[in-house]
Amino acid sequence: MESSKEGITRIIESNKSAMEMLLPYVDWLGKNVQLQVMSTYGDDGVAENSVVFPVYDSNLMSFVRTCNKTGKMDRNYVYTFSRNRIRTVQDELKLIQNAQITNINDLWNIIAKYIIKGNTKGIMWAEGVTNGVYLQAILKMRDLISFWDTSNKK
Repeated sequence: MESSKEGITRIIESNKSAMEMLLPYVDWLGKNVQLQVMSTYGDDGVAENSVVFPVYDSNLMSFVRTCNKTGKMDRNYVYTFSRNRIRTVQDELKLIQNAQITNINDLWNIIAKYIIKGNTKGIMWAEGVTNGVYLQAILKMRDLISFWDTSNKK
């Protein structure tokens, strides 16, 4: 059986580089909480006679692509939601706030919900920005990994 120190080291090693991929977006996410990062194309009466489609901020699209590149977007994210009885955004934010290093996969799964559902319901990508879930999950991962990562400490 592995010691808890080895387990924590393994958690850090398997999550640190993926989390670092998302850090460049922290400033942008922080500036856009509660703001609209998606609009609907509908100039000159197009919306009245045609199908409308969303237009996303280029930073949002880059963030979504980067999330997918992390390899942490698990389609089984729903098990995290059922196991933790998460039903609302407030439940998500509470889980993020109370997460420990051993819950880091739960943080990834909260992000995964928005990224994966966004592939079929694009408004989900924007909701993850405006409700602060992306930002809070990334900051929590950063704080947990920074606290527990002994490779940076002397």
